[in-house]
Formats: sequence, structure tokens, C-alpha cells
Amino acid sequence: MRLMRRVHWLAAVVCLAALPSPGAQTAAPPRHEVPWKLLIMGPPGAGKGTISDRIAADYGVVHIDTGDLLRKYAKSHPDVAKILAKGHMAPAQLVSRIVRERLSQADVKSRGFILDGYPRRWEEARSLTVMLKLRHLHLDAALRLEVPLTELQRRILGRGRADDSAAVFLERMRVYREETEPVFRYLQGKVIFLTPDVGMNDPETAYQNVKKVLETLPAPALK
Repeated sequence: MRLMRRVHWLAAVVCLAALPSPGAQTAAPPRHEVPWKLLIMGPPGAGKGTISDRIAADYGVVHIDTGDLLRKYAKSHPDVAKILAKGHMAPAQLVSRIVRERLSQADVKSRGFILDGYPRRWEEARSLTVMLKLRHLHLDAALRLEVPLTELQRRILGRGRADDSAAVFLERMRVYREETEPVFRYLQGKVIFLTPDVGMNDPETAYQNVKKVLETLPAPALK
């Protein structure tokens, strides 16, 4: 009997030793060995740029704004400027080349990225797949933003950009439906889609919903 009581006492001691001490920190969430590589996709006015800026600030990844890269390029290429002014897409090969050059830069290699506004066409999605494969990389997730049409138009017309007008907005939406929505089908099964609720007229609530879905991913490595 004394032997059995001693065995039970030792088992209790082992169990108590395994319990965390008061005030001890809980285990950290899983962490990637490399930084995040994200896509953010959605129609014009969905908030891709604003949300990407905040993700870059909070998580350290590089925000690659394809639209901004193209607008800078268009300043010295009037033919591209005319295309963008009409709400049309720049040639897919040009966009892919600009993105490929940006992805090869040192800050992206060390910090990861959130790629905003690319891919918008099937051929761009195919090009991105090849780019990443050649670099032995994979996408961690794609944020898919969906917003009601009336809210999109309100946001677009309120931005005050020179290329924002009702006619250009409608043209961009037509292009989005015809060219970009098929990209989601192409990427299905190749990347995890995260679909936060961002349709409200409240940027802070929208961003907090984005953070909630990002928390389902392993935290990115910080370099």
C-alpha cells in the first residue's frame, strides 16, 4: 500500500510540474520560416490599396501596387497613359515584366510581399505561377475583396483622381467581370482564398475583418 501511495504521489508531482506557472506566457502561434507572400484582389474601389498599406505597416511585408507602378511607367510612355485613361488594361506582357522586376528586388526577397492589382487576367495569373515556380516560392493566401456596386462607385468618384469618372468606373467594372473574375477560377486549388467582409462604409471595421482572416495563417517571419 505504501508503494502504491508513493507512485500516486510522484504522478501528482509530475502533473503539477507540467502546469504553466502563474503569469507564464502561452505558446506563440505557428510561424513561417519565410515572410508572407500574399495577393489582394477585388474590383476597383474595393479598398485594395488602403488595406495593403495597413497590412504592410502591421506585418512588415512590401506593398507592391501594380497600378502605381503602371502610372509611373505611363509618365514616360504616352501610349500606355492613353490606355489607362480610358479604363483599359495595359498589355499583359508589360504588366508581367514590371511585376517580375519588382519581385526580384532585395526588400521583397527579405520581407515578402502583398501584391495589389495583379494578376487581373488569365495570362497574368499564368505568368505569376511561372515566376514563383522558378524562384521555388508559393503564395500563402489571396485576399478576395467583394463590395456592393453602389458602394464601389461612391468610393471611386470620391477619390478625386484624374482618371476617375462614372464612365471610366463602368468600363473598369466591365473589364473586371470579363477579365479578372476568370482568374479566380484559374487560381482555385492553387492558393488559399480568404474572403473578409469589407463591404461596409467603415474602413476601420473592414480592416479589422481582414486581420481576423489573416490570423488564420501562420504568422510571418520577421527579418
